[in-house]
Amino acid sequence: MSKFALEEILEVKGIIKFYYLIIDGVNSYKEFENSIIREGKYDHELNNIQAIMEQVADRKSLTDKKLKDITPKKETVK
Repeated sequence: MSKFALEEILEVKGIIKFYYLIIDGVNSYKEFENSIIREGKYDHELNNIQAIMEQVADRKSLTDKKLKDITPKKETVK
């Protein structure tokens, strides 16, 4: 059976807290982040992700380009 844990993302400052999801002791986001850093191609996008999380944490509104509703048509639960 899988074991899950949450770990606060301390780099994101604001009113709303963000957490890593740890599954069986593995932080998939950190592994993804490390692979991006090793490749050196998408460092700028990682910075954008962090900036968007900070905007959300500070309860600032985002443009429709940054935050889209992906709820399927005819669904009531988002």
